[in-house]
Amino acid sequence: MFRFLPLLMFAPVTFVSAQPAETDDQPSGPDITWTVRAGALHQFESDIDDGGAFSLSHYKGGVSSRIQASAKTVLTASLNYDRYSFEFSDTGRFGGDPWDGVNEFSASLLLNQQLDEHWGLIALGNISIAAEQGADEGDAFTGGGGLGLSYRFNSSLTLGVGAMVRTRLEDDPRILPLVQLYWQIDEDLMLRAGQVDIAAALGPGVDLGWRLNESWQLGAGVRWRSIRFRLDDEDIAPDGVGEEQAVPLYARLSYTFGRRSSVFLFGGAAFGGSLEIDNEHGREVFDEDYDAAPFIGIGGVIRF
Repeated sequence: MFRFLPLLMFAPVTFVSAQPAETDDQPSGPDITWTVRAGALHQFESDIDDGGAFSLSHYKGGVSSRIQASAKTVLTASLNYDRYSFEFSDTGRFGGDPWDGVNEFSASLLLNQQLDEHWGLIALGNISIAAEQGADEGDAFTGGGGLGLSYRFNSSLTLGVGAMVRTRLEDDPRILPLVQLYWQIDEDLMLRAGQVDIAAALGPGVDLGWRLNESWQLGAGVRWRSIRFRLDDEDIAPDGVGEEQAVPLYARLSYTFGRRSSVFLFGGAAFGGSLEIDNEHGREVFDEDYDAAPFIGIGGVIRF
């Protein structure tokens, strides 16, 4: 049976919050914009409720292509790589570290199709492989797809809603609400929801940016993070599944240059965190919350 998530969660697919296609006339032929992004985040050590502690370092890189095929059609394809390095302490309860480094490769495709002056269609799909180093990557595939509708109130405000179904390792598929928001509140204030370009802030969410001048911007936001991956054939749950979840709150300082390229620093804290381990049959072995954990990070986005 499908499991439903709270409506505040957003579909984990890159570029859900991309600015929609313009309805004005465009030159003939596709207009292609390439984006390269990279970032790093370190989440400091936090205590696990039932004993032990851990810290997390996340490194991210990706490339995407945004194709303006016509005045009403935008297609975005992306490839991403994520490396999660966990460091556990006081691991006697696990008989050693429950897992070590985790690699995730993902690919996604998003279509924004303007149907008329106001309405648009959102269609998306993605696949990913997430596995601990040494695990069987052939047993680490997940994927999903979704549809939604967007409404373009004016050039400053577009809102989209829909739903996405996504498979999970050794668990039932989930139905995820799909949200797309682009709102230029005034000349200097912008609100976006969905997947936004905070290179290692780990997941979709909401971001509010305030432009200080032509180059500098302050921002703040909230994300939802969920990492679920195949374990190797050793340790506490051979060939099982590990999962880490949290809700990071952050503030950022960004510097923009060139064609909307930027570098930024950010920091904040992850709240509501949990660690879970299921065996290879999907039965729970371990599920504990962990304390709020501060983090810092740096990232960059280059468009050409």
